Amino acid sequence: LMSYDRLLRTDTDVVITPAFLTFRPRQFVVGRGGYMVEEYTKSRIQELAIDLHMTHQGLYNVGSTWFGNTSTVLSMVPKMLEVAKFILDSPKYNVDQGFPRWHIGVTSMYAGELVVNHFIPKDNVWVNSESLDINCNSIEKTINVYHSHCWPGDQYPGYFNKWAFERGEYTAQRFPRDNLDLAVINDYFMAMALYGK
Repeated sequence: LMSYDRLLRTDTDVVITPAFLTFRPRQFVVGRGGYMVEEYTKSRIQELAIDLHMTHQGLYNVGSTWFGNTSTVLSMVPKMLEVAKFILDSPKYNVDQGFPRWHIGVTSMYAGELVVNHFIPKDNVWVNSESLDINCNSIEKTINVYHSHCWPGDQYPGYFNKWAFERGEYTAQRFPRDNLDLAVINDYFMAMALYGK
């Protein structure tokens, strides 16, 4: 991996668009998360940082997608796993209080936020909520999106929905390729999921 200048760390429920080929940011870029909606969670992550002797610069709701210098990303991932393991092994932090308060199901998000805050100076982090981690059921123009993410939950109207996909509700018969508008991100996502191109 060291032969690459930059690495993209992301989830598996995403699609990369052709626009990503031209993306050359100077800063370390992260998408936006969807897990930080309560002050309680912010204070809990601050407390976690103190307990782990790590720095938290006040950058919240960091997405699971990171794009940056190869050696930096490769040094951050093991630390993220270490923080996640700490949370899961801790009698203090491994107590699920429900989403969005403190939910064990998003442990990797908490760990990732803490690691980004610890490793990257705040002025060098770009939380790109305009073109990274864009919800896959959005009607954004594909040309303006580098990366689309299939956020969980049935609360998002329209399609694409990962649970519906897993239930087999999306088929080539229901969504013929010729009827999909690849210029719009939800159709682009559907085409990638159903047709792989």
